[in-house]
Amino acid sequence: MSAAGDAGGRESGGDEDGEWRFGLEDVGPEAEPPEPEPVEPESLDRENVLFFVLGVLFALGVFASLLL
Repeated sequence: MSAAGDAGGRESGGDEDGEWRFGLEDVGPEAEPPEPEPVEPESLDRENVLFFVLGVLFALGVFASLLL
């Protein structure tokens, strides 16, 4: 049995002072989900494009060799 199981049936992982990690307004039925941050597209790097194209060509070559 682990030390966490010996602590009166409580698991260690919360705060040691006995306070809840989240309030009821954070997890209750009326809680609103956080707004996701928009994902901004970045510019393409030549190296990344080169490896992507090489990967696609390699995959096509493997598929073509399996079909022939």
